[in-house]
Amino acid sequence: VDRRPFVLLPESVARWKGPRGYVEDVGEAIALCVERAEGSGRTLHVGETSVTEQAWVERIGRAMGWDGRVVALPDDRMPVPYWKGDSAAQDISINSEKIRRELRYAEVVDPDEAMRATVEWERENAQAADGAPDYEAEDAALEGRRGPPN
Repeated sequence: VDRRPFVLLPESVARWKGPRGYVEDVGEAIALCVERAEGSGRTLHVGETSVTEQAWVERIGRAMGWDGRVVALPDDRMPVPYWKGDSAAQDISINSEKIRRELRYAEVVDPDEAMRATVEWERENAQAADGAPDYEAEDAALEGRRGPPN
């Protein structure tokens, strides 16, 4: 949103892979399980093919019309903690071939449209962040020097 020329990611997070799914597509999968007897009482996975966090951030950037770059830095060079979830050491992988084959599931929303709609929703519903980003520290980390003390 602020048009920074780069976004920093710790290397461990940049490589991390996890599945994602657009709400309307996941809703379609749920509806198929409810409507079709073959879906009853079973566990079926649904989601897009897992991509790296770096690829995901780049995709968000494209949807926002951002022409910057995503930079993966060694974790110990990151100026502020990034990862707010579980460990990035373990990818999360699912296989949705069963629901695609047996219930003939397919995404109902074009992936680029889904991302555009998601970005639009996020902009309209943005919550105030817990403080302003420390861009001086990010610039210093990218240049390989120490930023100002916190």
